[in-house]
Amino acid sequence: MDLTLGEWQRRLGEAIMANASRRRTPVRRKPKTPPAPATTQVVPTPISADMVRRAFRAHQAECKACQGTATDRDGNVLACPDGLRLAGTYLRLLRQEPERRALRLFFEQERERFDRRYEKQAARGRAVDWAVQQMATGKSEQLAKRSGTTVEEQNNQCRRPQTGTVSEFRGPGLPLKKPTA
Repeated sequence: MDLTLGEWQRRLGEAIMANASRRRTPVRRKPKTPPAPATTQVVPTPISADMVRRAFRAHQAECKACQGTATDRDGNVLACPDGLRLAGTYLRLLRQEPERRALRLFFEQERERFDRRYEKQAARGRAVDWAVQQMATGKSEQLAKRSGTTVEEQNNQCRRPQTGTVSEFRGPGLPLKKPTA
């Protein structure tokens, strides 16, 4: 198919105009959502009387049946089942609150008692492990740091040296100069 020069220019002009009128589509990135926690990490929030009271007040502000303005075909005022349920839940939680508070206090005390007992057992276990290690090696020097048991014992004594005294680690028996070879 042979196109004349005029036909070719007309088609080219139409293509340029069609191309110029197009707009590019913007790239809309989706926000990254954090991964959901594992089922073992999900902790249910305990329901409180105050939370239910706030939900009940919010429901009353929006519900026509709770406000007394909703009627059926015969003109009878309708009762709101959701409002009744929230009010009942609120009253039940108010009655149970002292018992729940006492139970929380009991479990908190038990947890503290358990933690103290566990710490004592762990300390006893560490002492036994050190004793077993010392008996296995037969030498207390094995448990000391590089400088030996005398230095280790001195370091473990938490007392300040008296002023004007010379430490047993600095004395006439220690060489002060580097030996020449």
